Amino acid sequence: PFLLFLPIAFIVIVFRIGKRTGKETAITCIALAVSELALLYPLFDMIHLVCVLFFLTPLFAAAIKPKEYSRQSMTACLVISGIVFLVSAYYMLPNSGNRSFSDLAHFKGTPIRTTLNDSIKEADKYIIEKENEGYHVRIAHDSAAAYMIPLDQYEKNWSMLLVGNIGNASVEDLLESDGPCLYLVFKERAELGEQNHFELIDYISENYRKVDEIESFFVYEN
Repeated sequence: PFLLFLPIAFIVIVFRIGKRTGKETAITCIALAVSELALLYPLFDMIHLVCVLFFLTPLFAAAIKPKEYSRQSMTACLVISGIVFLVSAYYMLPNSGNRSFSDLAHFKGTPIRTTLNDSIKEADKYIIEKENEGYHVRIAHDSAAAYMIPLDQYEKNWSMLLVGNIGNASVEDLLESDGPCLYLVFKERAELGEQNHFELIDYISENYRKVDEIESFFVYEN
């Protein structure tokens, strides 16, 4: 139902904006809104929704008639915005909450948890080692891209898994491979987010042979 609400709300808002501001403004808003709504595909969750609403906020604001605000209201808004900015900046700074600037390829300079950065490095070393032995290595996890991009590898259906509540990749589609393949599956199922392909993870765990483990993953061979 909520997926239907968004385009309906969008149409109503654009109609009101176009009526008040003219065709060019409405067209600009449509282009912006459509590009941001595309962020919802293929996974619709809270993070994607926040990203969309962040950019669509001007649309909603433009649909509201301007009001006169008191000095106290404006001051309160500035203070709250300042607090939010400072808290956000604090948590993004290196070494804050065990964070540092990443030294991973393509992610250099990005604030990241030190433990996660080290985990990716160790897993990538393992992947390179197994690929040199002739294996094809895949990660059955929604964060696979974070591990594969530093290796200059990106396999569309696996690095993003293209699943969730809109997805299009079946277990059969994902498990098509040539030659021996290793699959990395996250050890703690209870910690898996809703974007993970649980049917795929269960199939690998139940039908393939566990041969190793590395960092947060069990390793299965087909």
